[in-house]
Amino acid sequence: MTLPSGPGPYSVCPACLEGPISARLGLLRWPVEKRWNEDTQRWSWAGGYVYSISPAALLSRAASGCKWCDFVFQRCGYTKQDLEGLREFAGRILRIRTGRMKGEWILRVVVDGVETNSWGYAVSASLDDPAAKRIPRRPRLPDVGSKRTLNLAKACIAQCAREHTRCKASRPTFESLPAPIGDNGDSIAPPHMLELFHLAFPELPQFMPTRLVDCRCPARPRIVLTKGIPRLYVALSYVWGENQPHRATEANLSSYMSDGIDPALLPQTIRDAIHVTHELGIDFLWADSLCIIQDSPEDKHRELVSMRDVYLHAYLTIDAASAGKASDGFLEDRPPLNPWLVLPFDSSRGAVSSPKEIGCLQIYAWSLTGDNSAGQDVLTNSYGRYGTRQRAWCLQETMLSTRSLIFTPWTVQLRCQTMTQNIGGADHDVLGDTPRLPDVVLHSDRRIERYSDEWIDIRERWHNVIEDYSRRKLSYASDKLVACAGLAEMFSRALGSDYAAGLWNDDFLVHDLLWNVQLHSHPRPAEYLAPSWSWAAFEDATVYYHHDIRSSQAIAAVVKCMAVARDNAFPLGPVVSGHLVLQAHLFECTQGRVVPSKHETFVKSPLPEEKAVLLLKESSEVQLSYDLHYKDDTLDEELWATPLVRVRADDGEGYKYSGLLLTPCAKPDIGEVPGSKNEHLSKILWKVGYASWPGVFRRVGYFEIPPRDATKLHWEERSLETATRIELV
Repeated sequence: MTLPSGPGPYSVCPACLEGPISARLGLLRWPVEKRWNEDTQRWSWAGGYVYSISPAALLSRAASGCKWCDFVFQRCGYTKQDLEGLREFAGRILRIRTGRMKGEWILRVVVDGVETNSWGYAVSASLDDPAAKRIPRRPRLPDVGSKRTLNLAKACIAQCAREHTRCKASRPTFESLPAPIGDNGDSIAPPHMLELFHLAFPELPQFMPTRLVDCRCPARPRIVLTKGIPRLYVALSYVWGENQPHRATEANLSSYMSDGIDPALLPQTIRDAIHVTHELGIDFLWADSLCIIQDSPEDKHRELVSMRDVYLHAYLTIDAASAGKASDGFLEDRPPLNPWLVLPFDSSRGAVSSPKEIGCLQIYAWSLTGDNSAGQDVLTNSYGRYGTRQRAWCLQETMLSTRSLIFTPWTVQLRCQTMTQNIGGADHDVLGDTPRLPDVVLHSDRRIERYSDEWIDIRERWHNVIEDYSRRKLSYASDKLVACAGLAEMFSRALGSDYAAGLWNDDFLVHDLLWNVQLHSHPRPAEYLAPSWSWAAFEDATVYYHHDIRSSQAIAAVVKCMAVARDNAFPLGPVVSGHLVLQAHLFECTQGRVVPSKHETFVKSPLPEEKAVLLLKESSEVQLSYDLHYKDDTLDEELWATPLVRVRADDGEGYKYSGLLLTPCAKPDIGEVPGSKNEHLSKILWKVGYASWPGVFRRVGYFEIPPRDATKLHWEERSLETATRIELV
């Protein structure tokens, strides 16, 4: 290989230049694979380019300025201070294997059969570099708001609309309509817009938002009434994070429609969204602060009910992911990501190359955790919790959108129902990407066969949705069930099950009840959010589901489940009460302090002759979590355990049990129902009545116990036929 004359961005020693780097396609010519050797019963590495060198020679070349030798030396865990110690290894030879991961443009470096560390190395080449002919990856684009970047995004969006079968199928199908027209009967779009429109809507949608922001004149945007006439529009997903004085109200709406809006009145995120919409060649934008009359309860209620359709029918969603509040904006240049290493790369296809064909191979560390303790920039697979990734409302906005243009803190990405890609061909972080909804959930015209494998998959996917949703924040606790109602409606159509305060009312409801919370020091909410058996009952609690539905056997049954919606027109929204009746076993617990400073729970044996009790405490096998922290909410004197499902142990000996911890509720005085503090609760309890024994309970925790402890309690001897009815509120 002959390097171009003059100074270059790379420096390598002659031995490396003639060795691993001069090999055609250099360090990336052959895949490196990890294979299992049946004879030795060990994993070993195979493939790649292999060469040998002593540690001393490696250090000497690194000290003389070879970037590659210095890179490998550091990856071996050595430092330059090890020079004296290396004398002990004068006869040692390092066997270095380099190559790429099979099917990926990820560099692997293996020394003596052991992968050097936890890093992977992403490789890329700039678009105008000779290496770009062979290397498909590009550095990330930091200028996310430039015309160049937005034109690249526009091309990716059009390609998705034209070629992605799944993205086309994710759109609801309706009766075809003529081309979009304005209020005066004229076409509202130039020819290129009509082409985009028909790509996005081969069969046009019957749903349109009530209002949109007209972005055709970004210097004077205005609000327009759609009157149900189909228009191509973009939706905005963002975080308010502060008061919005620009918001549409009954007082300013008329002016916003007739005179337009002074952009100086708008927060930077809204201005940026108008700019992006216009640059993409689309005329209309939906933003909640402008398209919903914020001081009109009637308008807010009407629009909130249709939030699912706003994002489902949008041609594109702009996701202002990097903005923590509306005034931040999202189009500022991102900090550059500096490569760890730049090496010469021979892009020729023949055996002989000219200096003009020598390009620059940029190598970046790819960390699974985002840790950059080595002091250099890293590509990270960890999305973290920032901007829209922290906001509960934004989860359904992302999952329901056919495609989203995501302005992350690092670059801009296009996420559609087929794939996620960084604009400009840069490496994309796949871990942490919001999971996509299954096709059958997006296609509301098909209902799954109840209790089929596909149906159970959808039930478990709902658990995944709730786990993500519960990690996110809400400005108003009363929105707990509102902000996921659009997703609930999609799942409800696919499952064919009634919705009850965040859970599904069918034969698998006992599995939905088995959520547990990450322990926080949070009190019971001041306002009623949901019944105690629902994950939505708490304002700030991260929810987890641990068990697999298929491997679990229910040992309890649902007799009755109901949740009373605050508004009958919004059945998937807020509830004022909930009532659940189970056929299950109850086991009395006691609470005490074996260790004076530690509160502990004991489960009594159900057999009168058994005096021993089982200490139920957190361990490697026992899981025990209370929904509330002790210092904020003291449990009632009585505590009961009710197992709901069991799973056969891995060794086939016995069962692991999962269930709920309950405490009795004070029975309301039916004579004082009108005007009482718990009027909504009293009314429903009075309506359905009480069981004669053991009364009404509320959930206070969750437990799992292993087979050997369950055997001590004789739970395996209990059958559903001998269970009693338990009422939970």
